Amino acid sequence: MSSVGAKAMKVIVTVKETITRDAEIDIPDDTEDPKEYCLALYNENALEDKLEGTDSTCSSFEVEVVELKR
Repeated sequence: MSSVGAKAMKVIVTVKETITRDAEIDIPDDTEDPKEYCLALYNENALEDKLEGTDSTCSSFEVEVVELKR
């Protein structure tokens, strides 16, 4: 994609993605608030090995020129 000896410019590419990861887990029957329980597990990184990526969506793509062609 790049040519040898071609003039170059420097850019910063910023890609923001929304990533969906799913996990099926068992939680205690007497859990009062399943969402809070799971959020606590997530915050403790206790779900990390169970979460599997299922989808990734690009929500924004930006290019900023930081140095013009030389």
